[in-house]
Amino acid sequence: MYFPVSLRAAFRLVGIAALLLLAIGAPSSATAAPAPVAVSASVSHEGSAGVASISVTNNTGAAVSFEIRATIPPGGRLLSASPPQYLFDGQTVRWVNPGGVSAGETFVGYQYRFEGSAEAIDVSVDYWGSSTGSASAGPVAGGGIALSPEIRQIVESPEFAHTTWGLLAVDLETGQEVYESLNPALMFDPASTTKLFTVAAAIDILGADHRFRTPVYKRGQIDANGQLVGDLILVASGDLALGGRRDPDGQHLEYTDYDHTDANGLGIGVLTPADPLAGLDDLAQQVRKSGIRAIEGDVVIDARLFGPGRSVDPHEDYLITPIVINDNRIDLSITATEPGSPAQIDWRPQTAAYTVINEVTTASQDVETNIAVLSPSPGKIVVSGQVPTGAANVVRTYTVQDPASFARTLFIEALQRAGVEVDALELGANPSKSLPDPGDYASSQRVAQLVSLPFSEYAKLILKVSHNQGADTLLYLMAVQSGGKTMVDGLRTEYAFLQRAGVDLAGVVLRDGQGATGANFISPQAVVQLLHYMSTRDDFQVYRDALPIMGVDGTLAHLVEPDSPISGKLLAKTGTHGIIDEAGMRILILSRGLAGYLTTSSGRGLIVVVYLNNIGVTSMEDWTAVMKKHGSIFEAIYQKY
Repeated sequence: MYFPVSLRAAFRLVGIAALLLLAIGAPSSATAAPAPVAVSASVSHEGSAGVASISVTNNTGAAVSFEIRATIPPGGRLLSASPPQYLFDGQTVRWVNPGGVSAGETFVGYQYRFEGSAEAIDVSVDYWGSSTGSASAGPVAGGGIALSPEIRQIVESPEFAHTTWGLLAVDLETGQEVYESLNPALMFDPASTTKLFTVAAAIDILGADHRFRTPVYKRGQIDANGQLVGDLILVASGDLALGGRRDPDGQHLEYTDYDHTDANGLGIGVLTPADPLAGLDDLAQQVRKSGIRAIEGDVVIDARLFGPGRSVDPHEDYLITPIVINDNRIDLSITATEPGSPAQIDWRPQTAAYTVINEVTTASQDVETNIAVLSPSPGKIVVSGQVPTGAANVVRTYTVQDPASFARTLFIEALQRAGVEVDALELGANPSKSLPDPGDYASSQRVAQLVSLPFSEYAKLILKVSHNQGADTLLYLMAVQSGGKTMVDGLRTEYAFLQRAGVDLAGVVLRDGQGATGANFISPQAVVQLLHYMSTRDDFQVYRDALPIMGVDGTLAHLVEPDSPISGKLLAKTGTHGIIDEAGMRILILSRGLAGYLTTSSGRGLIVVVYLNNIGVTSMEDWTAVMKKHGSIFEAIYQKY
């Protein structure tokens, strides 16, 4: 059915209004009357100056005259003001407008530029005429004009002429004392620093000690010969590892500085040594020990906990689902041989679900690696391209598009390895239609269960390697805790947490968990509020320890030289977005962010957030130079404080 544009727009607005009512509740029957005269103000940044813009709205029934008073930060300097008919006493700018503002009108155009600290400014108005009174818009967050000369020199470098910077450094203990500030209230594309918010909310809602429990149930009876006359059902719990990343001691989840989930995008990946099928093998052995020797029925994966969903980033190809084995990827390890000969390919997990066809050749040493991974038909993966002589363990991955059926095949194979005969065919779609109602599982029918490591280990995995799929999955897990099943449900739960944490939600827009390009917008001030709140919690150590350590591990492992003064002193989350400008033959860095906890040279604890949005580079050398200058701000703060 087709609706006119106006009707369709109206329906969209009704839908948005309904969502808002669900999120914040219905309005009260009494609507507050507007103030007789209202004043509003905002502060932005222009070069090294703060720019305050002021407006006055007359809600009375007749014209009023007014006087505006606006401060500059203590010790600051007034640069200019308009209209030019103003008074200034060294601290307060005053405009008197005897002509006033007409009834129902808003008077704009009052603006002044200043240099000074990042402290808030106060703006107020006195009015007289048909009504008499005063109104205030303060304190208004400062434009962030508190920069050390060495940091000002970096952000005002010519190459950053078209770049917007956001910077805030505050005392960790108080969360108030400002050391450095630039555009703290402006919202930036945060990229993967979004995960700071996602993981913090998950620690609060799931709990740092939360463990995923993945049970296996029998649906039927076991006869005297050990044959299950019925189905075997694995109920997915949202466990991101399912036993597949555990270290040899079984106490930690393994990760590398270059996770396999980023191998295709970054061109580099390092696999963990852990067996990705260890969890399934554990469950299969438990099934065997329960007395089941054979299964006459089917093997089914119950993946109804939430979703499935997809990332809001169109470049991401993963499904968000409660069943996750090896991140639902096939790892492909490519090794060069002799020039002109086929390269060698190994893959994991080895399974009947997929056949890998090798079309990769070995080229001369001066040829760049160029690998393509395609699936022309179900169950077939074609790897083509070339690798230079001497290349070893070039990692690429294939992302599975039917995780439940993939898991079913892998579980059947694990059962067979454990000595359990399975009548059902290994291959084929997961028969989810045969599943019972979710509430029909009885503990007496449980024949196996895999218990995960505590959630603190998963927080570490997601933040250390910037695990996009894991961060998005957390939103669904939080949704389930609140009775929902969608990403939006999870985001509502996260917003409720942020409100409890004292984060100014006016500076936060979230649309996913991982930080997709253009999906989220966050102010440095909001990041500082979150990080300070987390530092006051009893489980702060879990959150802090989950962050990458500068020069040591995760996405910060190789950002500075080993002898950098901030190596080991900064625990922070990175974030980077870039796009290719093909016509302009350059890369546009849309966003670069770094936010976390810094221990300075004097031992002082600071919360530091630095964003830059939008700078074009024409070479990897330029890219590296931007990253180094961004990082050098942290070095300067470390040395100064």
